[in-house]
Amino acid sequence: MLNIKQLYRDFHLNGITSGHKHCSDGWIHIECPFCSGNPGYHLGYCFDIQSRFFDKFVCWRCGGKSQRKALARLLRISTYEADEIIKKYSVLTIQKKKEIKRKSNFKFPGGMTDLLPHHETYLRKRKFDPELIKNKYGIKSTGPLAPLEIEGKTLDYSHRIIIPIEWKGEIVSFQGRDVTGKHKLKYIACPQELETIEHKTIYYGNPVNDRCVIVEGATDVWRLGDGAIALFGIKYRLEQIRKLTKMKEVFLLFDPESQARKQAEKIYSELCFRGVKCWKLPDLKTDPGDMDQDEADELMFKLEMK
Repeated sequence: MLNIKQLYRDFHLNGITSGHKHCSDGWIHIECPFCSGNPGYHLGYCFDIQSRFFDKFVCWRCGGKSQRKALARLLRISTYEADEIIKKYSVLTIQKKKEIKRKSNFKFPGGMTDLLPHHETYLRKRKFDPELIKNKYGIKSTGPLAPLEIEGKTLDYSHRIIIPIEWKGEIVSFQGRDVTGKHKLKYIACPQELETIEHKTIYYGNPVNDRCVIVEGATDVWRLGDGAIALFGIKYRLEQIRKLTKMKEVFLLFDPESQARKQAEKIYSELCFRGVKCWKLPDLKTDPGDMDQDEADELMFKLEMK
């Protein structure tokens, strides 16, 4: 692994560590030089040996980067010089990375209940029918107390819509969506240790006759309905691509921002390379989840998903 803190100090780079609102434990973040026009501490280097991202650079907007490319861009040097920097700042990893032990008994946070008034208000503001979404997708809500105990720590899922994630008829994970607009993280997923299946290896939603529209998040699926599936963000995993290769026909409909479109292009290339019949739908002016319902229904009707 890299002695990343020393490297940043030596080159006078402004990295942020845990304690800052934009940085999680086990990471050091910096402004991403790959995300044009979107300044922010998106690029992180993970030094948590227990994480699957250990010793990697990952931008939560534009995806993973190799060490040499990340350092070359950050330090404005050639990749050859970056290789020398990597050698200079590499340190031995004493402890081996251990596999995450998943529990067989999946569980939700405490304090879950039926939709509370402010959760229904949030959904109506986004032009969703709370009763329809609740009945179709099994969502619940949490109030001010929603703890989830794991390995001596207590995670807080308060004031969120809890979205069950099913795979082959079984609930295997969940996401919690903030409804207050005040939390720094819109979504908090179930800890990996408590997932029966890691959510980033599957998708959310139901294809129709082995055909689907790929979107980013759960609310996009809610808007489009059956036939839409979400990959839980713009980043994707090879396991998800493998599952998508079983589809007869795939349509891509990502958010309109540039990084989302770039990721959609990558998925398109991945699927076409594997022989999947794949189409890129025209760019929207808004996120799929913010479409008018009539517009969304018309789109899915044209694609013969309804």
